[in-house]
Amino acid sequence: MWPDADKAGADYAEDVVAAATAAGAASVAVLRLDRLRDLRGDDLPEGWGAADALAEDLDRAPLAALLIDPEALEQRQAQRSRSGRDQPKRAGVARLPFIHVAPYDAQGRRAGVHYVPRSRDRDSGEHVDGAPEWICSPLKVEALTRDHAGGEWGRLLVFPDRDGLEHRWAMPAAMLAKDGAEVREVLLSQGLEITADPAKRRRLVEFIQSAEPAQFARCVTRAGWHGDSFVMPDRTIGPDQGEVLVFQSAAPGDHKLGESGNLAGWREQVSAPCAGNTRLITALSAAFAAPCLQLTGLEGGGLHYRGPSSCGKSTAEAVVASVYGPA
Repeated sequence: MWPDADKAGADYAEDVVAAATAAGAASVAVLRLDRLRDLRGDDLPEGWGAADALAEDLDRAPLAALLIDPEALEQRQAQRSRSGRDQPKRAGVARLPFIHVAPYDAQGRRAGVHYVPRSRDRDSGEHVDGAPEWICSPLKVEALTRDHAGGEWGRLLVFPDRDGLEHRWAMPAAMLAKDGAEVREVLLSQGLEITADPAKRRRLVEFIQSAEPAQFARCVTRAGWHGDSFVMPDRTIGPDQGEVLVFQSAAPGDHKLGESGNLAGWREQVSAPCAGNTRLITALSAAFAAPCLQLTGLEGGGLHYRGPSSCGKSTAEAVVASVYGPA
């Protein structure tokens, strides 16, 4: 951490140390400004920082050496905030005894959520932290969810799979009522890696329940229009209403919506060939009309194509399905 040479810089450094230690860092290395002053050969102007060092074209070789010199770095731990209250936990970071370990950890620990066992020293009576135990691959509790009536509470979980694809699941809190097997089953199917140790697996539910995210979100259990927003299982389209709106379900992958290719390819290979075929055009129009019914205040209906085999009924069905997912 390289703070600017003023009170604002010192305060910001304190906030960074608090956030980092809340995330599990044992300490944060803060660059000593007196060593920077010695390197520069003059007092540091008010507010002088890293950007000013670049602007002054400070010799980079000794500067790089300074940044890795243990004597030039002060190891700090979280202190109480300037208001006298403990710093709030960063969004998505659970209360101890859990820590987040980033990829390529300097200590060689596996990336993800770790449980830190704690015991009491017989002689001193103080709590002593044991070696961190890996629970699962990186997992963040991004928000607490609830519906517009203040019920259906849940957790918005965000995590990458092994391919690096990000998954977002608004998990109903009711799934945590038992032993958490349902939760683990869904997370495993979505690509989260979880410890195989039965004694440690239960810590996953404890981690999710103990997380204190700063963000709140509204959840719905039905896809479609909700106010001015159109909610789909994996995204929400609409104006920013001051609060995230998410689809919440115990089975996040249990829907037929999906993508394949792109819009240009769909126009060229599906839409354009329908030109001149009134049955296919009518079927496509019905597919696009469905999301517009609520906007127009009209009731829903349907089309029934009847006829002998090989007259295009299945083709029309496939064309309509391509509007909402791979046919």
